[in-house]
Parts: sequence; structure tokens; C-alpha cells
Amino acid sequence: MAYEYVKTFYNVKPIIGQRVTLKDTTRQGVISRKRHYDMYVHVKFDGSKVSVPCHPLELIYEEQVEGVTP
Repeated sequence: MAYEYVKTFYNVKPIIGQRVTLKDTTRQGVISRKRHYDMYVHVKFDGSKVSVPCHPLELIYEEQVEGVTP
């Protein structure tokens, strides 16, 4: 399962495809699949071609609507 370490250690629930905003900025993006670093959430920011690792507590997670897949 994706991001199990992050879910357990940081008590956040990142979901692949979920929209996020980087705290203290206006940068927004989408959570992408996990790469090499277990303790980070990988985000593909709008306008970028690659995802970058972000600390899980530096992200604002948008709520998911139940029954709707991103």
C-alpha cells in the first residue's frame, strides 16, 4: 500500500491523485506514486513534468469526495 510509513508516523492520509497545496505558498499539485523516499510524499506540482518529495507536514491536503476517484 502506498505511503504506509507516512500514514503511521505522521498521522496523515495521502492518497495518490489527491490535490495538495504547499504550506505558506500558493503552489498546488497532485500526489503521485511513491518513489524512493518512504518518509516523504511525492507531489507533481502544476506546470511541472516531474514529481518532487515533500515533507508530509508541509502539505495541506484537500478533502476527497467519497465515491469520486481523481
